[in-house]
Amino acid sequence: MTERIYRKYEQARLLEMRRSVAEYIGRTTRVKDYNSGYVVCEGLNHAVDPTLLYESAQVIAGTFLAPLPSELQPSMVIGVPNRGRELAVAIGLETGLTIGVTERMEMNGDLDKEFQASYDGASDIVTIAGIRSFTKPGKVFTHSIRGVQPGSTILVADDFSATGHVTEQYERGLELLGITPFFVYLAAKDFDFLNPPQIGYRLNRKKSKRVFTVVLITNMVGGTGGKVIATPEDIY
Repeated sequence: MTERIYRKYEQARLLEMRRSVAEYIGRTTRVKDYNSGYVVCEGLNHAVDPTLLYESAQVIAGTFLAPLPSELQPSMVIGVPNRGRELAVAIGLETGLTIGVTERMEMNGDLDKEFQASYDGASDIVTIAGIRSFTKPGKVFTHSIRGVQPGSTILVADDFSATGHVTEQYERGLELLGITPFFVYLAAKDFDFLNPPQIGYRLNRKKSKRVFTVVLITNMVGGTGGKVIATPEDIY
C-alpha cells in the first residue's frame, strides 16, 4: 500500500512539474515569424534558465525513462548540437547517465554530399554527415558524437522538435551503426496548419514510442510578435 501511494504521489509531482514547464514555455515564448513557425524561448535557447532544465530533466527521467524495461535503458545521453546539449547535461546530472560530447561542423562547399554515417574505432567517434538545417536553410552539417559505440542504446536530447528531420537523420545514421536511439525534447511543435506542416513529433510518435516531449506547442496566437499555446498533454 505504501509503495502504491508513493507511486501516485510521484506521478502527481511529475505532472505538476510538467505543467510548470508548459506554463513557462507558454508565458515566455514569442513568435518571431508566424509563416515559418519560427518561435524563440529565451530561457531555453538564449540565456538558459536552470530551473527549466532541472524540472524538464526530472520529468524525462521519471515519466519516460523509468518505465522502460531494463534491456532498453540507455547507457549514455547526448545532446544534438548546438541547442540540445544543455538539456543533455541536465538529464545526465539527474539520472547519472554518462554525457557524450557532440559537435557540429558546417560542410562548406560540399552541399550536395550524400547522407552517410560512420564509426571510427581508433578515435571512438560516430560521424553523421549530410544533415540539412531547418533553422538555417541551405546549410548542411556534419555531427560528431564521442564515446558512443555500435551496439549501445543511447538517449538523444534536443530543445525543439519541428519537422522531425534531424531526429530522422540521427535515427537513420545511428541504426546503420547498430546503435539504438531514444529521443527526448523539451518542447515539440504540432503545427499542422503551416505549409509545410511542422508535425515531426506527431509523425515520429505514431511511427514508434521512442520519442518523448515534456511540452507540446499546439498553436501560435497573435501572429508574428504573438505567443504560443503550450500544454503538458502528450500525443497518444
